[in-house]
Amino acid sequence: MNEKEQKNLGAFYTPEHTVVYMVNKLTNFNAGSKLLEPSGGDGAFVSTILKNKLLEPEQITVWDINPKVKSYLEKLGIKNIIIKDALLETNFADDSLFRGEEFSHIIGNPPYLNKQSDYIKKNKHKLGQVFEEIGANDTYAMFLYLSCKLLKSNGELCLI
Repeated sequence: MNEKEQKNLGAFYTPEHTVVYMVNKLTNFNAGSKLLEPSGGDGAFVSTILKNKLLEPEQITVWDINPKVKSYLEKLGIKNIIIKDALLETNFADDSLFRGEEFSHIIGNPPYLNKQSDYIKKNKHKLGQVFEEIGANDTYAMFLYLSCKLLKSNGELCLI
């Protein structure tokens, strides 16, 4: 991803020491755990989780807007990779997304874009419809809201 694309998407990757710190904050991994990384990027979180044998690849779901990340994530063994704009392609009215698709753990470094960004300006109307309850002023708040909706009761959420 070039610098302009990176800026437009708010995609700034997480330093390794921060990844390790955040992964260490998650607990209670077991055979029934399901983890979501809603803005997978370079796979830093899932690669650390796999390296530390905290979960198996089939327990992990990764969403990302950039199709270029898919091949790298597949090399890690991740099968459940969904390339989509998680904010624009969410429909809270269609609760099938939120039935059976709850996660015990959600971790990530979602993009930080505010209402001055090209992304929010371009998609303000649609984002406002999707995130009517909280508004469409910054992407971090939208990812946090979405993550809370997808987290199981007593699940663990760790976002920067």
